[in-house]
Parts: sequence; C-alpha cells; structure tokens
Amino acid sequence: MGQLCKIIESLSAVPSPELALRLYLQCAEAANGCDIEHVAYEFFTQAFVLYEEEIADSKAQVTAIHLIIGTLQRMNVFGVENRDTLTHKATGYSARLLKKADQCRAVYACSHLF
Repeated sequence: MGQLCKIIESLSAVPSPELALRLYLQCAEAANGCDIEHVAYEFFTQAFVLYEEEIADSKAQVTAIHLIIGTLQRMNVFGVENRDTLTHKATGYSARLLKKADQCRAVYACSHLF
C-alpha cells in the first residue's frame, strides 16, 4: 500500500490530480475486494485530501465528487462508523459545489449512501 500511495502522490504533484483521484478510488475498490477495511479507508481519505487540495475547477469537482460517491456506493467493506464518516464527508463536499443544480444532483446521489 505504501508504494501505491507514493506513486499516486507523485501523479498528484504533476498537473493530473484527476488521474490520481481515480487511482486512489480504484485502489480502494481493490482493497474492498480483498476485504481490507483500513486500507480502503486510507485510500478514500487520500482521495478526499486530493479533492480538497488539488481539484479547483468547478466542473472537475463535480466529476470528482460523483466518482467518489459512485465508488463509495459500491463499497461493502466498511463498518458503520467508517461508512458514516465517509458518507458525511461526501455529502458535505456535495453541498459546497459552486452551482445549485450540481449541489442538488450530488446531494441526491449521496442520499443513496445512507
């Protein structure tokens, strides 16, 4: 896991944070398939950090939050506490999107996570 994080962090330093975000989410799905909750949670945490710090364009934010929500929807490895934490984080970011229409769609997508 450490090696994967280093590679993905290198990509986020280059102007390709969207690719790094997708890789974090794919790694989280792989950890989900292997039933390793703490690793999946760590990849989601890194994805949220990347979203917050590196993705500034509003259209890219909309795409990114929908990728995060969709991936989180497919996850079954998380316990109640970790799932709630990630769901609330995704909902919070959805509510802070720039356009009201984007906010509504993203929060609606988050409603399926509860």
